Amino acid sequence: MFSYHHYPTASIRCGMYSPPDTALSEEFLGRTDREYMFYVTGIRDHALPNRPPVWITETADAACGGNPWASSFLDTFRYLDQLGRLAKRGVAVVFHNTLASSEYGLLDQRDFSPRPNY
Repeated sequence: MFSYHHYPTASIRCGMYSPPDTALSEEFLGRTDREYMFYVTGIRDHALPNRPPVWITETADAACGGNPWASSFLDTFRYLDQLGRLAKRGVAVVFHNTLASSEYGLLDQRDFSPRPNY
């Protein structure tokens, strides 16, 4: 398999921040396609003659712990859009970054209740 990690942005912890009003923009959502093209079309397809299946082995809304709105319903649009875009391209597996930690965890880290992306 050929693997890469995808985060459409970095969080405020890393000195960057994507505000909630950008969450549904094509510029933000389209980063999934642009990364795919860079890694798969730009690297895998040129370097690996047998073209193994693509796995996204780490993803969430933002690197460095997620955006403050990552645990809200708003991020479900990004997650579903990302999964759909990758499925259309034949990506075999997508792993979410973490189960229960920080803002982008699928479960709340205090009581393990499911968040909207779960």
